[in-house]
Amino acid sequence: FIGEIIDENETSIPLSEVYDHHWILKHSGFKNVLCLDGPQYIFGIGAESRNTPVHFPQGYGYRVSDTQLQWGANIHLLRTQYLDGEKYQATKECNECYYALGKGCRPEDNGTFTCCGDSDNLMKDDYFKCPISADSPTTAKNYKLRYTLNYTEYSNVKEARVGVWSTPDCNTYYGIETNDTAPEQVSSTIFHISKDAQILVAIGHQHVGAINISLFVNDEFVCASYPRYGTLPHVAGNEQGYLVQMSTCFEKDMDPNQPELFFTQR
Repeated sequence: FIGEIIDENETSIPLSEVYDHHWILKHSGFKNVLCLDGPQYIFGIGAESRNTPVHFPQGYGYRVSDTQLQWGANIHLLRTQYLDGEKYQATKECNECYYALGKGCRPEDNGTFTCCGDSDNLMKDDYFKCPISADSPTTAKNYKLRYTLNYTEYSNVKEARVGVWSTPDCNTYYGIETNDTAPEQVSSTIFHISKDAQILVAIGHQHVGAINISLFVNDEFVCASYPRYGTLPHVAGNEQGYLVQMSTCFEKDMDPNQPELFFTQR
């Protein structure tokens, strides 16, 4: 499963024009059993999406048997051209849902989706816009999410279940204050497994500034996902300064010398 943002001419659009904060897909019957009050989605990630396909090992798949399930998407895109203020700071603040006058949120909502349009006031034209320069164009531009998925007959695959852990403590947000004395900060959360399970795929999702996200089992390091940052200005897939890819932490059969990974209830 892979996706990216394109324009009406089906041209790949760089993150420096439209930032893909996230896009997620789920159906009406899904519940994230790993974080009951945390992120609720089956497929989808963010800015790294076009370079980070999500796939299951050979012979496994996410089974969908109920034809009555309703599928939906949450697509969070931010057009970051013509922002007011210093370019890089303004882009960072817009992409990460900072508070600003005219965005329909309060200072205490800084960094949350309330400052990015998650409100009953969504249809008001003067809400939820990042501050823009006075000479910005007023014409609209259309964008699309293009995605690719593979599917097969239900009986051809073993069932794989999907869950999402988030830190700290299954929270949706993780705010970090500037600290030049200790610039690296770590969030660590312990999750208890309620039943025996085999891990098929583990991959991290992070935002700009991240270093890695690691998985430990019983305090023993298992693997880590590492971000790759782009190096070329305004090049779709390699945008300078943007997080454009996440490495896979663990995948069953990815390395013939790698042991299988099981969680056992205690």
